[in-house]
Amino acid sequence: MEWDYYKKQVNAMDLTLFRVGWHADYADADNFLFGMFHSSKVGISNYSAYNNPQVDKILDAARAETKSNEERLKLLQRAEEIIVDDAPMLWLFQKKAAALSGENVRHLEMDGLGMVDWFKAELLKPSADGGGSSPSEEQV
Repeated sequence: MEWDYYKKQVNAMDLTLFRVGWHADYADADNFLFGMFHSSKVGISNYSAYNNPQVDKILDAARAETKSNEERLKLLQRAEEIIVDDAPMLWLFQKKAAALSGENVRHLEMDGLGMVDWFKAELLKPSADGGGSSPSEEQV
C-alpha cells in the first residue's frame, strides 16, 4: 500500500488491522498515554478509537495536578494499568538504543529517549604513536 494512502486510511480509522510506531517527543508518560488513549484524540493520534471515560478522567486529573509530581505519576500509572487491562492494541516491539564508543570519544551520552546531545560529544585526535588519546589532546 502506498505510504500516503496508508496514513490516510489509518487517520480515517478505515483499517481493521494496521501497524504504526510511536516515539516520545519528551520523556514523560503523558506523551504516550494522553495522545494515544484519551478519547479527545480519537481520529488524531488515538488510532485505536479507545474510549474509556475513567481513563479520560484520570489523564485529565494528571494534567491538572501541579502541586505533586509524585501524585501526577501515580495517576499516570493508574491510567496505564487500566489501558493495559483493556488491551486496545497489541504492543509488539520496544525500541532499544545502544551507543558504541572508542577511546577517542568523550561525553557521548544518551538520554532517556535514546537521543545523543551531539553538542557535548567530543572526538579527540589520535596520538601520533597510534595509541589512545589523552584528555589534553586537541579536539577535532
